[in-house]
Amino acid sequence: MSTRSLGLLQIRLGGTHVDFLQHKNAADKMLSDHDALMSGICSNRRWIYELCQLGMPRFGELAMRLREMRTALASHFHDEEVFTAQQLKAGAAVALNHDLVKTHQELLSRLDSMITRLQAEPREFPGWHAAVDEVEKLVTDICHHEDLEMDGLRKSLNLKTRSM
Repeated sequence: MSTRSLGLLQIRLGGTHVDFLQHKNAADKMLSDHDALMSGICSNRRWIYELCQLGMPRFGELAMRLREMRTALASHFHDEEVFTAQQLKAGAAVALNHDLVKTHQELLSRLDSMITRLQAEPREFPGWHAAVDEVEKLVTDICHHEDLEMDGLRKSLNLKTRSM
């Protein structure tokens, strides 16, 4: 059952009204932020690949780039958690994983550990390629997590999901 109120479309879910436009705007912002985050990750992956090709390890700069990624990721995670809390408060079906905070904390903790290890003296990696392999594993896990979340969000908006 849907109603119109003050010119805004509202939908009735579980006995409460949820402002669909507000939900969609927040979801659109998260999708846009996700795209920007993934663009930054791709840029870092290209940079790492180029350094590997040139044989130019840059442990400190990699740590700095991961710290910048961590800042963007923490902000994005916060927005996702606020969005999910608002969905729960409104009684709507939650589009994102209910273990969100725990998963986000784990990913950020792994990223913090990686940054610390990249900055350590003496080095905690036997070489550049070993460090890159571990960074790539972590980044792949982050991307997989984000893809699952964004697919859930797209489904909640009845948008086509990306094929994996």
